[in-house]
Amino acid sequence: MLQSKWLYFIAGTLIIVLLLRHFLSVKESIERTTQIELPFGTETIETVDNYEYACEGKFLIPESEIRSFIREYGLQPVGNDPLPKFGVMLLSKKNQPVMHQNQPFFVLEDCLEQNSWRVLLNGRTGELWIVLNYPDMAGDYLPCNARITS
Repeated sequence: MLQSKWLYFIAGTLIIVLLLRHFLSVKESIERTTQIELPFGTETIETVDNYEYACEGKFLIPESEIRSFIREYGLQPVGNDPLPKFGVMLLSKKNQPVMHQNQPFFVLEDCLEQNSWRVLLNGRTGELWIVLNYPDMAGDYLPCNARITS
């Protein structure tokens, strides 16, 4: 009887720790791995980590920080034709990017130490999507000595 109570306690504690780790760490994991520091006042809209091949986040950057964010991280304007596919899209449908031709979108693709990521920013609204892909366990690593081109 005492053993089963301890097992329930340990299992419950583990579940709580894993849930807290998930909700508290996706943003920090993205920032740490990509070396992109989200501006002060950035709102986290949704984050998802499937713990297998990617984590994603949708954030809202304060309007006053959009231009400096674009400059600081070297985001490039997305051409009008065609609009690029964005990535894995683990986010809920309502939080996936909808790219309109008349909106100024900026993109950055990069990789470091076998992780790759793609950043998409709506330059008008400050909506920011980041997809962080984990290393490919099959060994198909991206060349991380230079930026990836779109």
